[in-house]
Amino acid sequence: MEFKKVVRQLKGKDDDMFLKLSEIMSNIEFINANTYRNPITHNFSPNMPGLVRRTDDNGFVIEYVQEYFSSSVVYENIKSVLELLKRSIEVIKN
Repeated sequence: MEFKKVVRQLKGKDDDMFLKLSEIMSNIEFINANTYRNPITHNFSPNMPGLVRRTDDNGFVIEYVQEYFSSSVVYENIKSVLELLKRSIEVIKN
C-alpha cells in the first residue's frame, strides 16, 4: 500500500496525525524521493543513463534518454528518506 494513500485515509479519522504526515509528504525530500523511486522501481539503474522506451496514453511509443542521477545524489536521497521514515514513526508513536 502506498504511503500517500494511507495518509489520505486518516483524514476524518485522525486529523492530527493526518496533518502531521501530510506535512511530511509536502517536504521537498519526500517529493524528490518519489521522483527517484520511479526509475529505480521500474528496473532502470538511476546512475546509468540510457535509452528508455515507453508507450504513452495514446499508444504511441516514446523514446528518451533517462535522466542521470549520480551515486552521491542517490545516497543523499536515501539518507533523506530514512530521516522522513524516522519522522513518520515519531508522529505515529506520539
